[in-house]
Amino acid sequence: MRKILFFLLQIMSCLPYVYAQEATPIDSSKRAIGALIVQTGEKKTWSVYNPERGYFQKAFTDVGDPRFMIANEDETFKFGIGGFVNVIGLFDFNGMIELSDFVTSQIPVPMGSEKGQFRLGAESSRFNIKVVGKPKKGTVITYIEADFHGANNLLLLRHAYISYFGFTIGQTWSTFMDLEAGPPTIDFEGPNTQISIRQPMIRYSHDLTEKLSFSVALEMNTPLVYDYNSIDIEHQRFPNLPLNFKYKDKFGHLQLAAIARPMNYYDDTLSYKSITELGYGIALSGKFNLPKKFYIYFQGVYGKGIAQYIQDLSFSNLDLVLDPDRVGRLKTMPTYGAYLAFQKDWLDNLYSAIIYGYTALTGPHAHEASHLFAHTHYAAVNLFWDPIPYGTIGIEYLFGRRVNQSGKSANANRVDFMFRYRF
Repeated sequence: MRKILFFLLQIMSCLPYVYAQEATPIDSSKRAIGALIVQTGEKKTWSVYNPERGYFQKAFTDVGDPRFMIANEDETFKFGIGGFVNVIGLFDFNGMIELSDFVTSQIPVPMGSEKGQFRLGAESSRFNIKVVGKPKKGTVITYIEADFHGANNLLLLRHAYISYFGFTIGQTWSTFMDLEAGPPTIDFEGPNTQISIRQPMIRYSHDLTEKLSFSVALEMNTPLVYDYNSIDIEHQRFPNLPLNFKYKDKFGHLQLAAIARPMNYYDDTLSYKSITELGYGIALSGKFNLPKKFYIYFQGVYGKGIAQYIQDLSFSNLDLVLDPDRVGRLKTMPTYGAYLAFQKDWLDNLYSAIIYGYTALTGPHAHEASHLFAHTHYAAVNLFWDPIPYGTIGIEYLFGRRVNQSGKSANANRVDFMFRYRF
């Protein structure tokens, strides 16, 4: 026990020296660089390190790699703890959404009597643990991340996976996603049509060439159904089957992704017969790096039975709906959408973005549900400033519009502000 306490005190004693080294300006593309502390007997050394590949996709709202890691004498085992403290405030002017995320499908129609609200919270703060092991062959990455978005600010598991020789086993971002194509926003919801979901999975990724890679996976299948009455959603017999191809170059990247969702259910009116409906989707996304630190983000998606994967539809339970033309049967709902965003880095530590997104459901809803939405609009403009290394302050204006199947509509306006410090 004394040796453990002595070791921890030694680590703490070197942190001011490590922090002093970080006073040197660091390029934003290399923010993951940190300090590696190595214990060799009674001697302690440190050096700059670049984290091992294994945290697959980086987004503005992601924590990233730990800034400090502890290693054994031959550096075959590294352990790091990272995260960020994230404080977000918001003010709704009208069309008050009862969520901290700006989900445009949740705009009340007609608009209620509430004229505004103010909220302030730190539940989006996160921490992660990353372990890098180097056996005789390859590198084993173990990663766990949680935030405080659970009930009563309890911990909520976000990521927990093991990566080895191209395989990823555990829970992390879906293979159908492209988080690198996600623009910077304070709003954790992001563009209304963005594909964003974390799934338990078994995934294999492989570099076909220096610039082209592909990933294929078996992911957990948990379809959500709207107003199913006598329909029994059984335990699913088949996983979701997503795959993607990604091309990366100095200009940025392009990703083409597809998914198949065989969804099972029982119908009480058909002698409890098991039925399978096939959902599917296809998405094209990317990010372009233009001259003068100008960036373009985009995504387009179309599919049936993939509502759970799309930000604005994830609350809607519209993977399957009752089919008015077939008694006791369900059907998939077609949906499509796209977003486009522009980012400009005005200075090394000052940047902004403007974003527009559109999401729509097509075809008549089951049982003529005119109160359900037909399409939504999402718009955002923001400004971020990094006054110190790893610290970010931001402000953002959000506009949303929801149009129902009946043609009735309502708008919402919100201002967000954020204080974040990564460690």
